[in-house]
Amino acid sequence: MNLFDWVYVGSNGFAQVGDPLYPNKNLAEKAIIFQILEEKEELHIPEEFQGIARYQWKAQQHDFGTYHDLTIKYDDTYISLLEDSDEDKHDRFWEWVNTVESFDFESKEITDRIELKYYEMFPEAQCKVIHLKKAS
Repeated sequence: MNLFDWVYVGSNGFAQVGDPLYPNKNLAEKAIIFQILEEKEELHIPEEFQGIARYQWKAQQHDFGTYHDLTIKYDDTYISLLEDSDEDKHDRFWEWVNTVESFDFESKEITDRIELKYYEMFPEAQCKVIHLKKAS
C-alpha cells in the first residue's frame, strides 16, 4: 500500500481566515495561483512525476476558521524507494519541490492579480469599496 505525504507550499495571503469575505477572496486567490502554476514552466509537475505528485489545496483548521494551503501531494512510498533505486530521479523530485516551495506566491504582482480577479468575479465588492471611500 502506498502512503501519501504533502509538502506545504502555502498561499498568497489575500484571503485571510476570519474575514467574512474569505470564501470569495479564496476563490479568486486559488484561480490566480492555478493560472500561475500553468504559466510558469518551472512550476509544472515534471513529466516523470506525473501521477506521482499533484497540486492540491489542503484545508487547515485555525481558531478563526478553516483556511486553505496549496500543497504538493506525492506518493511517499515511491519517492522513498527512489532514494535507493534511482538517486538521480529522487534528487530531481526534491529539486523540483524546492523550486516550487521557494517561488514567491506572495509577491505584489501576484497579489494585484488576485485582487483584480476578485473584483472581476465579485464586482459588487468593488462597488462597496468605492461607496465607502466616497463616504469618508
